[in-house]
Amino acid sequence: MSASVVYSKLALSDLEYIWSFLTIDCDNANAAERTINGVLDDLERLAILPESGTPLDYRCIIHSDYRFIVSGNYLAFYLFEDGIVHIVRVLDGRSDYLRKLLGTSSSAIDLYL
Repeated sequence: MSASVVYSKLALSDLEYIWSFLTIDCDNANAAERTINGVLDDLERLAILPESGTPLDYRCIIHSDYRFIVSGNYLAFYLFEDGIVHIVRVLDGRSDYLRKLLGTSSSAIDLYL
C-alpha cells in the first residue's frame, strides 16, 4: 500500500525560494531544475516507504514526530499520519534549520546527540 504525499504551504514556499535563489541569485536555471526535480523525486519516494526518513529525535533532544530525508544540500521534514506523508518544510542543511522548523529559541536545540 502506498501513502499519499501532500505539501504544506511552507514547504511549497521553501521550494519556490530554492528555485528563485538558484535561478536568479546564482544565475543557474539548470542547477535550479536539477535541484528541485531531485528533491521532488526523493519526496515522492516517501509514498512507497513513508517511514524511511530519519527521526528528528536522532538530531536533537527536543521530542517531535518529525522525520527527515536528505536531498543534496537540503533537508525535507515531514510527518507520517494516517497513510499521509505531510511535507512540512524543505530547508538548506547548512542553515539554522532546527530553529526554522521548530520555531523556538530554546537552547535545547543546540544540544545534539
